[in-house]
Amino acid sequence: MNTNTLSYIEEKTSTDLSKKDWKEIVDKVILPKMAGPRETRWCINDMFMNFVDKYAKEIAAEDHYTATAMFIIGLQRIACGAVANVKFPAHWLDALPKEYHNYSSYWDEAHILTKGCYNFIMGAAMEESLNNTQTRAWALAVLFAIEESFSSKDKEILYAVDELKDKAQELYQRAEKLVEKYADFDEIYKHYATPGQWQKHLRWFQKNQQKWEWKKFFADTQADKGNFFKKWQRRHFTKKLIQTA
Repeated sequence: MNTNTLSYIEEKTSTDLSKKDWKEIVDKVILPKMAGPRETRWCINDMFMNFVDKYAKEIAAEDHYTATAMFIIGLQRIACGAVANVKFPAHWLDALPKEYHNYSSYWDEAHILTKGCYNFIMGAAMEESLNNTQTRAWALAVLFAIEESFSSKDKEILYAVDELKDKAQELYQRAEKLVEKYADFDEIYKHYATPGQWQKHLRWFQKNQQKWEWKKFFADTQADKGNFFKKWQRRHFTKKLIQTA
């Protein structure tokens, strides 16, 4: 690990890291002193979230095992109150080696969106999580939940620290950009082609018209719900809406 990263950890934790290898630094310093021990924390500390974001690339390059654990710990913190209705692909504890179970947010109380969570989502930590094969699905679950919770027109986040309450559009735009960069067509279609969500993604449906069928689209989205006349009318309107997006 480079000296800048180590100096940052030493400064934040008041710990001498000389003669310690990286795994020992993660286990004995970063997690207990930055994330916070299970017995005393309410939620994973912002000191940890900011560190993982600031040095995400270095963390990923240094050691895959500990990087995977730290990215999952960060993603779980975000799902524990900062972003609602995250549907993770497995049980929270199953994602972490047993030695790191105490740092799972499975044990914690829900806590609102903080600056550390925001930085993790908006910065390098989220992209590194997407580039990691073991954390990719977990990162996408957070991003899809952001898209489902907000829209490009939202102006306020209800459950956030005051300085972040006006960041709904930024979070939505970040999630949309990353989802459409890292997820495949089937993964995106599954989340976009649903009642109440498809209207947000007209541009994506227009761009990918050759990959999906109208019959399935209407069945999945229920965009043509109604009697015979209403169904015809709504199908015509929806097709025009998407084709001209």
